[in-house]
Amino acid sequence: MTIRPTGGEEMTEERARAVLESEGHATREIQALTLRILSVGDAAGPFVRIRGRLSGTVVHADWALPNLAVRLTVPGVDGAAPASRIYTVRSFDPGTETIEIDVLRHGHDSPMMRWIEAVRPGDVVPIVGPRPHFVPDHDSGRPALLLADESAVAALYSLFRHWPDGARGVAYVRTDDPAVIAELEAPEGVVVNRVDGPLLDAAREAPSGTTLWAAGERAEMRAIRDLFRHERGLPRGDVRPYGYWQADSDSTAVDQRRLAHFSVLMERGESFAEVDDLDI
Repeated sequence: MTIRPTGGEEMTEERARAVLESEGHATREIQALTLRILSVGDAAGPFVRIRGRLSGTVVHADWALPNLAVRLTVPGVDGAAPASRIYTVRSFDPGTETIEIDVLRHGHDSPMMRWIEAVRPGDVVPIVGPRPHFVPDHDSGRPALLLADESAVAALYSLFRHWPDGARGVAYVRTDDPAVIAELEAPEGVVVNRVDGPLLDAAREAPSGTTLWAAGERAEMRAIRDLFRHERGLPRGDVRPYGYWQADSDSTAVDQRRLAHFSVLMERGESFAEVDDLDI
């Protein structure tokens, strides 16, 4: 497979992997493993839950962190090419070295939608990771405001499993299904609200005096970031949004732009530290 950055220059898989494994991008050694599928079944709401066992050298300390991202390469269906997609690890069991990943049924044809219909227990797929994503700022002592659409429910579940004792928070989750909220099992000190409308509206109505963690559609996350950074004046470290998907685009296109951007920085010898993914 060849990845084509927006500037027209081709990026091979080898170059893309060099970006992912570079010192600036990875906070620890990236593990190239395989995932043997153990079960596939419906979960609360519009989710399909994939449970699988990791195979290879599994560094437990890396997999025990909250809000981890992994990259799956799933086989093409009906002659289509394999597809690479990033997902959040819902949970990790160190005793069995198994993970859970929730795939959101999004209502239109895609490589992942075809794969979840075709995958069966016993199938094996390559998996690369884990890579930590943003977590709420608990060190400040202030309550955390958490905003998530359905694409970020697995991340929120993972954050709640690692929630520090005594930390406070209020979460707004956009979903049509109350069962999704119930399955989050919010920890003590966190209030979870289900919302039907835009997360940006919930952000505007949310209490002040908090830090921010948010994940969902990229344009909405950018607007939420700007609300808290520019209108409310919170410092950058207190505002931690991430775009998991983009309306009117697919994950491959977003990946292409992201990898191309980091590849250019790497070739220039520039740091990744100041890059805001939402600006790519």
